Amino acid sequence: MSPWKRTHRAVWVANLATAVGMMSFLPFFPSHLERLGVEGPAALAAWTGVVFGAAPLSAAFMSPIWGALGDRFGRRLMVLRAMLAITVFVGAMAFARSPWQLLALRLLQGVFSGFVAPSMTLVSLGAPAGEQGRIASSLQVAMSLGAIVGPLWGELVRLQAGQSAVYLSVAVLSAVSALMVLL
Repeated sequence: MSPWKRTHRAVWVANLATAVGMMSFLPFFPSHLERLGVEGPAALAAWTGVVFGAAPLSAAFMSPIWGALGDRFGRRLMVLRAMLAITVFVGAMAFARSPWQLLALRLLQGVFSGFVAPSMTLVSLGAPAGEQGRIASSLQVAMSLGAIVGPLWGELVRLQAGQSAVYLSVAVLSAVSALMVLL
C-alpha cells in the first residue's frame, strides 16, 4: 500500500475516533455543571453557553498560529499536538471540581487542540492531485460520523460508568488516535 493511502486510512480512523470522543461529552455539560454547583436555569444556561463556546473561541485565535507552525514544522506534528492536547485537557475535565476549572480546561483545550485542519492538510498534500478532493471529503465523512455516533457513545459510557468516565474515554480515544497517526 502506498504511504499516502496508509496515512489516509490511519488519519481517517483517528479523526473518526477523536470526533466520536469530542461529541460524546458536549451534551452533558448542563448536568455536569449542576453537579459542580451551578444553580438556577439562567445561571445554568449562561455557564453552559460559556463552557461550550470556550474551546471554539480560543481555537479561533490560535488556528492561524498552529497553521503557520504546521507549515514550518510539519502537519503530522500538529495533528499529534492536537490529539494529545485533547487527551490531556478533556481527560482532566473528569477531575474538575468547579465551573471555573471546567471553563479553564475548555479554554486550554481550544488553545492546543484543533485536529481537523492539520489532518486534512496532512492527508491531502500527500495524495496525488487527482485524489485530493476525494480524500478531503472522506475526512469530512469521518467527522460527520463522529458527530452522529458521539452523543450515543457518551450516553452509553455515562450510563455504565458515570460522567467522569465519559471524559476519560475521550482521553483514551484521542491517545489511541495520536498513536495511530504517529505510527
